[in-house]
Amino acid sequence: MSLPPQRTAKWHDAEHAPDNWSDEAALLRTIRKARNARVDFNWRFSREDLVCVREAVHEWGHRVTGRYREFDSKMLRAINEGLADGQNAYTLVRRSNAPTLDADVRCYADPDFADSGRFAVEGWAPFDIVFGYGFGDGPMHPATAVRLPVHVARYLTNSIEELGWSQNKIMDPQFRRVLNVLFGFGVNSGAAAQQGGATKCLEKQRL
Repeated sequence: MSLPPQRTAKWHDAEHAPDNWSDEAALLRTIRKARNARVDFNWRFSREDLVCVREAVHEWGHRVTGRYREFDSKMLRAINEGLADGQNAYTLVRRSNAPTLDADVRCYADPDFADSGRFAVEGWAPFDIVFGYGFGDGPMHPATAVRLPVHVARYLTNSIEELGWSQNKIMDPQFRRVLNVLFGFGVNSGAAAQQGGATKCLEKQRL
């Protein structure tokens, strides 16, 4: 897997992005195809920012289950190995009934910027998981918000936009059904609305 330096995410195979946000039926068809589609990501962080990302992942990883927790566990293991700073408290125990997840993460010192201490975080994951990481610039649990600097959150949000989706649009209440499907709820589930909108939807499933 390789990405041009200016790109942070791309579809591994076919692109699944909306053509028309005014057509809900088409949006639902697209999001169903997109949810499990593989996305390759390629992020770069300073050491300071990577430490913040680790703290945020550790915080939100305790709030989710299933494949979302499984990926957060992979992310933490990779970051811990990359930083090699002995901070083993930032881990998530893999549960015995954890689902099999086709995803991978690796973290290493970026050889192109060795003097600046920049780190690469690369890998692949289903779209819904990458979308969840890119949701950092939207509403999130306060305990996570204080751990993720605004510029880092916005950087991750760019990954959503590079994949052809709009965080601002999908946050609109009229697209609650689309968000439900993205994060594994039934299309007409009231979970997102009843629990405080997309923020609670993400807390339950991913972030």
